[in-house]
Amino acid sequence: LWASMAAQDFRWLLPYLDLPVLLLHGGDSQLYDPAVHRWMASVIPRARRICLHQVGHRPHLEMPAEFNAALSAFAAAS
Repeated sequence: LWASMAAQDFRWLLPYLDLPVLLLHGGDSQLYDPAVHRWMASVIPRARRICLHQVGHRPHLEMPAEFNAALSAFAAAS
C-alpha cells in the first residue's frame, strides 16, 4: 500500500482545484520542507497557507489551540 501511494503523482491536478484549500503545516516538519507548502500554495488557485513555526509534522497535536483557531477561521471565511 505504501509503495502504491508513493508511486502516485497528482501534482498536475492541483491547479484545477476549484475550492478553498487550507495548507496548515508545521515549520519544523521533518517530513515536508516548508518549500513544499509554498509551492502548493502557488499552484492551487484558492489556497491559503498557514505555517505554525516551531511545530513539527503534527501541528494538530503539538499546538492544538492554534491549529483549531486557524482551521475555524478558515472554515468561517470559506
